Amino acid sequence: MAKWRGTDHVVVVAVDVRARRLVGYLKYGRKDLYFYSRRGVVRPFEQCLCLLDFYVLEAMQRGGLGRALCDAMLSGEGARPHEI
Repeated sequence: MAKWRGTDHVVVVAVDVRARRLVGYLKYGRKDLYFYSRRGVVRPFEQCLCLLDFYVLEAMQRGGLGRALCDAMLSGEGARPHEI
């Protein structure tokens, strides 16, 4: 895991060491979110843990790598899936 420069975002990467290539990544961070009801009432959710972006190389998909990246994020934050 590494911090994204200039933000509080964190990037988790998966590398195929033998092929020396990046095979997946996941970026997450905390964001202020707002829920707008149909009546126009705004409900803020401050500093929510958000999965911002992720990618797994097509040849590596359906093998559990995405799950491993998500598990690393949750473990690093001490969070459970319903908390993101």
